[in-house]
Formats: sequence, C-alpha cells, structure tokens
Amino acid sequence: MRCFPSEEKEINKLPRAYFGNVIYTRVGDEFKIWVNERIRARNAKLAEDQNMMIHMDPEIANIFRNSNSISGK
Repeated sequence: MRCFPSEEKEINKLPRAYFGNVIYTRVGDEFKIWVNERIRARNAKLAEDQNMMIHMDPEIANIFRNSNSISGK
C-alpha cells in the first residue's frame, strides 16, 4: 500500500483516476482489457436503452463499432 497516503481522510480526497492508474501499474494489460470491456458493455446498453442506434454505411458502421465513444445526449 505504498501507493496511498497513510491517513484515510487523505485517501478519500484522491481522484478516481489515481486508483485506476495505480491498479493498471500493478496489474497491467489485464486491467486495461477489463476496463475496456466494461466501457463497451456500458455504451452498448446505453445506446440500446435510449434508442441511440443509427443506420449507416457498413464500412462506417464497422469503424463506429470499434470506437469507445458514445454521445451524452
């Protein structure tokens, strides 16, 4: 636990990204793959639940499917 402050109140002030960076440093690509799978699953569910799917050219659709981006609106 050398990566974290010794006082709990200081740990609570750390940004979420810090924890992700520490875990990635310790675990490596396995953690990165896990995070990317969760992002893809969340985006797919959001797109389906909010009817955000669009019809497009198959080549463009393939590029879109390989992207992690999703609209916030």
